[in-house]
Amino acid sequence: MLTGQNGDFVVNRTFGEGEKSASLFQTLSLGGIGMMRIKSYTGEPSMFVFTVFPFWVLTFGLNRKFDQLLMLGCLILTFSTTAYMCMILFYSCWIIYKRNFTIFYYISILIIVFCLVLQLNAFKHLLDSMYNFIFVGKLGGESSSSQQRSGAFTEHLFYWSTLNPLNQAFGIGFGYVRSTDFFSTLIVNNGLVGLIVFTWFTLKNIGLKIASPIISLCYKLGLVFVYLIMMASVPEFGYPSLWIYIALGFVIKHMKFETVNTSEIVNNNVLSENIGMKPVLTGIAPAGKQIAR
Repeated sequence: MLTGQNGDFVVNRTFGEGEKSASLFQTLSLGGIGMMRIKSYTGEPSMFVFTVFPFWVLTFGLNRKFDQLLMLGCLILTFSTTAYMCMILFYSCWIIYKRNFTIFYYISILIIVFCLVLQLNAFKHLLDSMYNFIFVGKLGGESSSSQQRSGAFTEHLFYWSTLNPLNQAFGIGFGYVRSTDFFSTLIVNNGLVGLIVFTWFTLKNIGLKIASPIISLCYKLGLVFVYLIMMASVPEFGYPSLWIYIALGFVIKHMKFETVNTSEIVNNNVLSENIGMKPVLTGIAPAGKQIAR
């Protein structure tokens, strides 16, 4: 009202030449249908993935089905190569940990069905455009995003290689350069010493002793993935989600867990059925699972 201009700095942000809105330039065309990609307030889907992905991994350990499916849907709708690659890696780790190798049978069936759908003219252009946008363009270096990221990465690494040994070790000073990934940003600003210190500080929670093995695994996998996402595609370290997730490890560490004796549960169920009562089990976990208090 005072200036006569729109002061909405959250959703009305503009970037680049021609001042394109951050809420409008992240679009995807699927078979001629224009779609908006889920993204963060900065307008980058990869930064949304950086925020959501570790908490999605943690939902597997906490057995939060609704949150798990909700976050999975959001990650899929980002159409981010970072999200899809990290999901493939996580599901591979999860299958190996659970030793549920029968899932490969169902995956094979899905692949066969997917290949059959590709033969239909109604879906061919739709799936081709999605595949080319997410994988071929990014991994093949054909998209503008891939070219900008690879160009910025090599440029910053080349600049670091031309510095004197002291600057290579300790950097030129925090905040001088900003690349499209945190690795090349950090190594120029803070050098090898800064990169090692930040890596240690971020990943030191891997050594936390968490009582529940499955929650411990999911938390630590989420920590590794958020570090990899940041180093590969997100040059920001000030997002609250990163520090919240790091601090969350100490909260989980002090949570109390109790293991349920499943043999007593079975005996109680048999006894209640014999006397004609319907068993009501509250807060009971299956064998091998634990309940957090």
